[in-house]
Amino acid sequence: MHTMEDGISFGLILPENAKDVADFLLSNFFPNEPISRALELPPNQVQRWFTPTIIGSVQQECCIQAIDIKTGQIVGVAINILVEKNLQEPESVGEGRGLLDLLDVTEPVMVEIAKFLGFLNQVPMQVYKPGMDTDGRVRTVNCVYLNVLPAYCGKGIGKTLVDKSEVIAREKNAAYMQVDTTSEFSYRIFNRCGFSVIREIPLAGHLRNIESIDNGVHKQGRILLKKIRP
Repeated sequence: MHTMEDGISFGLILPENAKDVADFLLSNFFPNEPISRALELPPNQVQRWFTPTIIGSVQQECCIQAIDIKTGQIVGVAINILVEKNLQEPESVGEGRGLLDLLDVTEPVMVEIAKFLGFLNQVPMQVYKPGMDTDGRVRTVNCVYLNVLPAYCGKGIGKTLVDKSEVIAREKNAAYMQVDTTSEFSYRIFNRCGFSVIREIPLAGHLRNIESIDNGVHKQGRILLKKIRP
């Protein structure tokens, strides 16, 4: 899958480009993410574990990048993972996207973020039942990182990355796409792409200093879902 729109090339992230994508996110996602800024997340609490997780995600062949054709520069990425849920198993506690298993005691701010994401991701399994297969399982493609360079914001790149991700999710026979958002700006992109909120909690009650970021615009943590298979 490879397309070009208004000087921007969109395509699958290949394994040989995974480290470049990880470097892009380390430089541009974490320094600008509202939670990272509110909690003053030190870069050294991300660098140890982050690149291997991106390499693993890219191997699932459902991550998308946007490249400026003139410069060859990465200007946006959507990191997606394929998840299979067994709806016949007992309800499980939100896992924080698996982050807690990767972290250690030298990364306390990141642990705080992972615990919050775990709480946010406590979604009842019954939500997924309309998309359940005959074996009691449901497949989702979850967007775990969506990032566009600030200089390229407002050009529709974020929405296109999500739309291209949905094409891949359909090819993977996923029933749903899912995302958690703590940024109001990210929420608006997924809302425009037809995602619906299935869980919502106030950020101020869980994350210190969040009201000081971007004039307090980031008020809610949300789980959004979009059914993509009849």
